[in-house]
Amino acid sequence: MPGPKVSDIRSAITLNDKLFFIKELFNDDEEQYRLSIERLNEMYTLDEAVDYIRGAFPEWEEDSNGVYRFLMIMRRRYDV
Repeated sequence: MPGPKVSDIRSAITLNDKLFFIKELFNDDEEQYRLSIERLNEMYTLDEAVDYIRGAFPEWEEDSNGVYRFLMIMRRRYDV
C-alpha cells in the first residue's frame, strides 16, 4: 500500500507534488488539475479512476515517474 487511506486525494498530495503534477502532467493547467482531482474524488473504485485517467489523458506515459507517483497517491483514495 502506498500509504494510509485518504478520503480526499488533495490531502495526500504535497505542495511540491502538486506543482510537479501541474507542470509535468497537466501542461501547466492548474484548472485541469483541480477539476481532475475533484472528478477522481467522486469515483468509487480504483478501476473507475484509472479508466478515467486513461481516457482523459491518453498522452500520459504510464511508465513515467510522474504518472507512477500520481497513481500511487491516487490509490490511497480507494480500497485496494
